[in-house]
Amino acid sequence: MTPAEKLREFCLGLPDTSESSHFGSAAFKVGKKLFATCNGEQIVLGLEPDHADALIANDPRWTRYARDPNALVIKTADVTDWDEIADLLRESYDLAGKKKPATKPRASKKPAASKKPKAASKKPAAAKRPAAAKKPKAAAKKPASKKPGSMRSATKTR
Repeated sequence: MTPAEKLREFCLGLPDTSESSHFGSAAFKVGKKLFATCNGEQIVLGLEPDHADALIANDPRWTRYARDPNALVIKTADVTDWDEIADLLRESYDLAGKKKPATKPRASKKPAASKKPKAASKKPAAAKRPAAAKKPKAAAKKPASKKPGSMRSATKTR
């Protein structure tokens, strides 16, 4: 059995998993989330950041995947223990299948009855700022220009 066949057999045995193509490689998804790929020569899978860092630091067979800092690559020729790969694939599957925590609901307008009454202002009424006075409108417009050829002529009024 080839490495790609071993990977396919394991991944497709997981619940809600499907196979598709990703840049020419076999891609395995849980729901719509990618959790592993294999092109026959290498396996790519995503891990928790701390676990990915530990594998990179302690096992020279693993390298980082260029497009995702938490995804790691191992050459299929370097795989010596398929049970180890199965454990890492399960971790990647679990990580991809996690549902994101529900976001806080948007603030909605509460009914008026549920609002607390505002406390009375402690400032005396005289200390409050007066409303801004409106500026009076100009009483008369400027007279029209009497220059010949101007846009406004003396006969035109508004």
